[in-house]
Amino acid sequence: MVEHSMKKSKIAAWVLTFAMLLATATGCKGNGTGSSSTGSMVSGEATSDSALSGSEGEDVLSGIASGLDTSDLSGSNGTSGTGTASGTGSKGNSAGNSGNPTTDTSSSGGGSNVSPSGDTTYKVNVSGLTKKTVYIVERAVITNPPKGIMEHDIARLICSLQGLINRDMTKNQIALYIQYDDTDTFWYNQMAASGGVLNGYSKVTISSFTKFLDTFKTQLQSCGMILWDPNVPATANVAATICGLDGYLPVKYDTDDNSLMTKLGDLGVKSKLSLKGKFTGKGVISGTKIASTGSTKCDAYLWAMDKYMNRTSKKMIAYMPDGAGCVTTNPIYSDSDAKSAFGNNIYDHDYLIANACFFFDLSPVGTEVPCDDKTQQVGTDLKTLRKILQKQYDRNSGKFSQVIGFPPWWIKYTTHNGWGSLPGTTVEWMFTDIATQYNLAKEADAAQPCCMTNASVYQHVSLKSSYKNTNKKTTVTERFDSNTVYLLYYMGDYDSSAWLKKWVPTLWADSGKGKMPMMWSFNPNLSDRLPVAFNYVYSNMDSMDYFVSGDSGPGYIIPGGLYQSLCPDRPNPDGANAWVTYSKPYMTKFDMDIVGFIINGNYKMNTTIMKTYNQFAPVGSFHNDSSKPLTIANGTPYVYLKNGVGNPGGYQESAEGMYSYLKTNMKGLNFGAFRTICWTPSQINQLSETFLAYAKKQDPNTTYKFVDPYTYFAMIRQSGQGTKVS
Repeated sequence: MVEHSMKKSKIAAWVLTFAMLLATATGCKGNGTGSSSTGSMVSGEATSDSALSGSEGEDVLSGIASGLDTSDLSGSNGTSGTGTASGTGSKGNSAGNSGNPTTDTSSSGGGSNVSPSGDTTYKVNVSGLTKKTVYIVERAVITNPPKGIMEHDIARLICSLQGLINRDMTKNQIALYIQYDDTDTFWYNQMAASGGVLNGYSKVTISSFTKFLDTFKTQLQSCGMILWDPNVPATANVAATICGLDGYLPVKYDTDDNSLMTKLGDLGVKSKLSLKGKFTGKGVISGTKIASTGSTKCDAYLWAMDKYMNRTSKKMIAYMPDGAGCVTTNPIYSDSDAKSAFGNNIYDHDYLIANACFFFDLSPVGTEVPCDDKTQQVGTDLKTLRKILQKQYDRNSGKFSQVIGFPPWWIKYTTHNGWGSLPGTTVEWMFTDIATQYNLAKEADAAQPCCMTNASVYQHVSLKSSYKNTNKKTTVTERFDSNTVYLLYYMGDYDSSAWLKKWVPTLWADSGKGKMPMMWSFNPNLSDRLPVAFNYVYSNMDSMDYFVSGDSGPGYIIPGGLYQSLCPDRPNPDGANAWVTYSKPYMTKFDMDIVGFIINGNYKMNTTIMKTYNQFAPVGSFHNDSSKPLTIANGTPYVYLKNGVGNPGGYQESAEGMYSYLKTNMKGLNFGAFRTICWTPSQINQLSETFLAYAKKQDPNTTYKFVDPYTYFAMIRQSGQGTKVS
């Protein structure tokens, strides 16, 4: 890296000029050193993209989380550049943003070989930190911030640095951990036990924000800041994307004397890049040849896509709320969920930054302007979303990848609190359908909990090569009885690591567990982010535990979106083969052969979809299409699942609804299945007792029996019931 000399001699000035020109020619970044004072370090002007370097080929981001294929982070082009690192192993760019625009020499368009960020080998400087140590940040450090600083801002800073530090956790033997709730203690203890990834580590507790700044001063100074524009909240997500690549820590632009930006500036943390005022929604998007969409929100994402996306992960992409809920003057902040960092999904950022994800927050609704950008032309969000997802599809050569996140219905885009005209489920299905069209399986963090702490640590827990679903039955001796109605529960919804992290400790400690069959529906792709939970549940199975995949298979898709014949909007070739290729390894690894709930949106289940699912779930599956209560596709049963039995505690009302479903939707059949959401085993036991008593009173001549899924599907095959298709 080139640093400005403070000497005044003409010779020094000439040498500096030559060095900067050489840096531009060779791809090394040549920012000027920023002043140590906040006022001169940062200005309200946007910096353009400075002298450029970086790899779009095989010189990939090093230090990515253990176990992640680093080829995932290479771009599609073959050129490479080299970023110079300092002797400490930190990013060698000590230069800050002088506040003046620099020359934009980047290529424009989606195929750019050159990145404005300059260093694809970023590793956080860990000097001053102690090896074999976990630095534990207490919750109050974030939720009780100093005067003038929002908890959102502190959470964003800590989680961003956490992702950078924990990316190399196993190599550096240093971890940053947030103690947010009791589940963090539970999962920490699993990792600290004998043989665990944190076994033998010492603890350092950080109980104040001042101590956090003191402890990580070197890291903060080394990383520097990227300033996001509160007037264009999308820039918070752009900043998170850049953080995962170049290590600049996202900080909201705020010149108040008590702001986080000011406090960090006083600590000597320099601005490496400012997005303040960069996007105007007019003319040509800064530093590109792309015409403005007329939306500053969408322009910011198109700029990030053009400049950075070729360096982000091919295997995962992040749908995270932007900064709108983190600005007190923004209408989105008025929503109660937006008033906390948690409600804005900020605790998810550590994992996503550690894995160099591209961040976005765009409405999938193309028929109305989004609530957070009311001056844009209708459909601009959707068009921008499709461009981003298409590029992700192309970069991954059409293979399935993962989208982590969810349309943030609790603070945006839906009828919830009047933010849109469509209900949350409609928007959920709309986005999932669109994602499926680009071969993306969703990891569905949605309220509540809409996010989780510490996944950048959990990801380092090793999975076994294979797991045994010990209660699977290859043969069933029970014989079908025409006077018996066979029932089971879908124990969900666990298509989100955040939900799995929260609920497993409670569910597995419940005193009612082990008294009746439980079909636990865990999406196996959650094992990427929360492997510690899979190790735990498989090691602590009882005789009544049965593990199947949750929503739509290994990850949440809407299968109708896989086929052009069913989905005319699908812009890519049929994705069924790619879906099977993605699904089989997960299902095999975790010894699963049943899909607990195929959510197919408004599409009808048909033989095409069933043939696809037969390839990795041959025992049977459940689905949401009420028009097909029971279908047998080439010997594999597909059953309509009652979509919810109500909230825990309303036992009588739930029991009556279950009985009504059996007598209407499943009329003439001896089978029924019920979707429950976060019911504990004790609650399920009570519900079952209430239902059986009610059903006996209504229908005393019929036996109602709850069974395990293997017995259930065996009884279907023996019964001869259902519509047979091939």
